[in-house]
Amino acid sequence: MFRLIHNISSRLKRTLPWLAVRAVLLLATRRNIVLAVGFSAWKEDYTTHFFKDQTVLFVDKPTSIKLLRSLFKRNSLSCVIWSFKDQELGLPLSTFTGMKVARVEDGFVRSLGRGIDHHLPWSLCLDEQGMYFDASRPSDFERLCNEFNVADFTKQMQIDADLAMQLLLNLSISKYNNLSVSVAPAVPEYLNGAVLVLGQVEDDRSITCNETAISTNRGLVARAITDHPGKPVYFKQHPDCLGERQRVGYVDLTDNEDVTQLDPAVTIIDAILAVDTVYTISSLGGFEALMRGKNVETFGCPFYGGWGLTTDHVDFPRRTRKLSVLQLFYIAYIIYPTYFNPYNGQRMTLEQLVRYFAREMS
Repeated sequence: MFRLIHNISSRLKRTLPWLAVRAVLLLATRRNIVLAVGFSAWKEDYTTHFFKDQTVLFVDKPTSIKLLRSLFKRNSLSCVIWSFKDQELGLPLSTFTGMKVARVEDGFVRSLGRGIDHHLPWSLCLDEQGMYFDASRPSDFERLCNEFNVADFTKQMQIDADLAMQLLLNLSISKYNNLSVSVAPAVPEYLNGAVLVLGQVEDDRSITCNETAISTNRGLVARAITDHPGKPVYFKQHPDCLGERQRVGYVDLTDNEDVTQLDPAVTIIDAILAVDTVYTISSLGGFEALMRGKNVETFGCPFYGGWGLTTDHVDFPRRTRKLSVLQLFYIAYIIYPTYFNPYNGQRMTLEQLVRYFAREMS
């Protein structure tokens, strides 16, 4: 019932009359205004907290954006778009002319629980050019990587980054972190030469908007079996492809004797530790494997591909330099995202967030 009421309230607040009245009341304040485009109703509270020093107005229609642009000429007006929702809403880029625009997505250490279940994110990435998962166009993330100055990466910064990465590894923190389960799953033991195939949601934008050598989980499993005859091959279904809200990408392996499907409760970290090589299209799990010293083969365009760390089956013409795992970790986990408490907007460091997640999961 609460969610229904909240959704109705959200739709009401996005209507043109409501926005017009709100805008008139805000004109005299001279506050910085943020137009948030493409945000679901359940994302409104934490987005408002994230931009706590500004006023956030949620809009989805070009007429609303045009009205607010004309009213707030003397206010600082910017726009944030959830991922590429502007394209889904049919909003041309000209809709945002004259405004500073950034796209927003979840960070790489996100939450306790899955986003599909509306667990709140504790990190967000803002990108004014594109988005880290879309290699078809430039992004702030790609620019940070290409322009990374090794000379500016001081010894102390390296020590701090390494401590943060080791903390992440030692406490087994990932993007989505599950609270303790009542029955521990059977964790596979490490086997020499074993391969892990990471399932993904197949209509995820990290796959659909990029060039891919393989674009399906079934195809990826078949490739791993072919490339590693006689070696153990494990497959981990993506959690969003299981359960009531099953998204596209589930693979039925019942009759396939060449691959072992892992228990869904096995964490991605335990799965990675059991193998030598990870096959992925573009999963974040590939970078989590790199941090643990594993070989990683990519068949799509993940953010960590093309920097000399992975065996890539797709070219990355704009990625013009090599990076170490630590340098890429520093950019992706420390510089690029913003960590915050979604209940009040208070900023956090990666170390603070990792320790908080670890306490909650213990």
